[in-house]
Amino acid sequence: MRSTFCLGQFIIPISSPTHLPGSTIPQVGFLQRGRRRVHVYQAPQKQIGDLSDTASKHLGPLIGPVSTCSTPVTDCEISPTDPDVIKIRAFVVTLPGAQLELRGCVFSCYKNVALVQSAFKAARVELTTIWNYNPSVFFEIPHYADNSAQDGGIAKEDWLAPAFRLCRTKLKPHQLTALRFLRENESSHQNPSLVWNHPSNAWLRSFTSRAGIETTAKLKVSRSRGSILADNMGLGKTLTTLAHILSTSDSAVQFHWADWIQRSAETLVICPLATLSNWEAKIRLHFEENAITYQVFHGASRKQCSRTDLQSALVVLTTYEMIAGSADGSQEDQLMVELLNLCWFRVVIDEAHLMKNPDANQTRNIQQLQSEFVLCLTGTPVQNRLKDLQSLITMLRIALWDEDLIWKRCLIPRMNLGAAEAIRSLTSLMQTVCLRRTKEVILNLPDKVEHAVIVRNSPQWEEVSRELHQTFVATFGRL
Repeated sequence: MRSTFCLGQFIIPISSPTHLPGSTIPQVGFLQRGRRRVHVYQAPQKQIGDLSDTASKHLGPLIGPVSTCSTPVTDCEISPTDPDVIKIRAFVVTLPGAQLELRGCVFSCYKNVALVQSAFKAARVELTTIWNYNPSVFFEIPHYADNSAQDGGIAKEDWLAPAFRLCRTKLKPHQLTALRFLRENESSHQNPSLVWNHPSNAWLRSFTSRAGIETTAKLKVSRSRGSILADNMGLGKTLTTLAHILSTSDSAVQFHWADWIQRSAETLVICPLATLSNWEAKIRLHFEENAITYQVFHGASRKQCSRTDLQSALVVLTTYEMIAGSADGSQEDQLMVELLNLCWFRVVIDEAHLMKNPDANQTRNIQQLQSEFVLCLTGTPVQNRLKDLQSLITMLRIALWDEDLIWKRCLIPRMNLGAAEAIRSLTSLMQTVCLRRTKEVILNLPDKVEHAVIVRNSPQWEEVSRELHQTFVATFGRL
C-alpha cells in the first residue's frame, strides 16, 4: 500500500522586484528556502522572484532547512523522516502584464497530510483537487481523498448545502473554488481598505494627499461589495453564479427582512438579449424544479409584472436593452427597473465588458442601481484599454479605487509607461477582487493533434453522388 499521495494543485503569485521578459510557455520552476523568504527559480538556475512573507513563513519549513531546494516527486516513497516534507512539480506561468505565478501540484506522505494542509491554509494558498488527475503521469501515486470533504476535495460547509442538494450537475473543483472566492468577497470581514493601505500603494496615497482627495471618511465606510469573475469562456461562469445565488439565499432573505419595504432578496441579472434564454435554460437544466425561481423582466411582457411578482422570485432576469431604454423615456407606459425603487441583494452583470463606455446610458443606469453586492461576469475584463477595467472597478464602488482622478492621473498613465509601481498596485487590487482561470491550466488538455483522413465512397455511393451533381448542374448551372 502506497504511503505517498498527491494532495492537490496550487497557484501562488510571485513577487518580482524587476520586470522580467516572460515566456508564453510555462517554464519548469522550483523553490529554495531563504532566511526570510522562499525564492522562486526557473530552470536551470534563474531566480525570478519570491513568495510573499506569509507564504514563505508557512511553506518554507515544508521544503527543508535554509538553502534547501524543492525536489520533484519520483517513484520512491516519501519517508516521514525526510527533511523535505513535500515534493513539488511546478511551473512558472507568465500572465498578461508580466505578472508571474507558480502553479503546480504537491506530494507528501500520509503521515504529514494534515501538517501540509494546515500549512497551506495558514499561507493562504488553496490546495484544490485535480479533477482529471492521472496517476500514470506521476509514478502511479494516488490522489488523496479527504473523507471530511465534499465534492472535489472542498471541505463541507453549511452554506454550500443548498447548492449541493438542489444542483443536478456536480460542480467541478474550479467552480467550488470560485464559490468560496465569491462568498469571501461578500463577507463582512473582507476589508478592501487593506489593499489601499498596503506599502506598495504609498505613491497613490501621496497623490491623493496632494490632490486634496478625502480618504479617511471614505475608507471608514468602505466594505467589500463583490467580485469580478473573469474565467475563460466555457468554464461555467453561469452555473457558478447560479450556485452562488442559491447558496446565499438565506443571507438574501435576512437582508430583505431588515427592511422588507425597500430591500429585495432577489438577485438582478443583467445580460445581453442573446444570452437571456441561455440563463433560463441553465436554471432548468442544472437545478431541481423550483430550486431557483425566476422572473423575466424584458419586452412588452414586463407591463404585466408587478413589484410583488418580482419580489417573489429568487432571480430577476433583464437585459441591457431594458436598462439603456429606461433613460430616454421612450417606453413610459412600461414598468422600469429603477422605478421599482428597490435595493437588490445582488446585481449580476453578464458580459460586463459591455459597460466599457462610462458615458453610455446603460453604464450610467447600471451604476445607479442600488444593491448590497455586485458580481461582474466577463471573459475579457480588458478589451482594448485600461479604461475598460475602470468601469468594472467603479461598479464595485471600492474606495478609493473608484475615484476617476486616480485612474486618469495615476494608474492609466503610469501603466501605459510600464511603471513597476502601477503594475504592482493594479495587480494587488485585481488579486483581491478578480478571479480568472484559463482552460489550459484548469483542464490540463494535451496539445491538439490534427489528422487529415480521406474518405473514399463505394462505387454505389459514387454513382449517387454523380447523379445528384448532374441534377444540380442542370437545374442551377455550374458555379
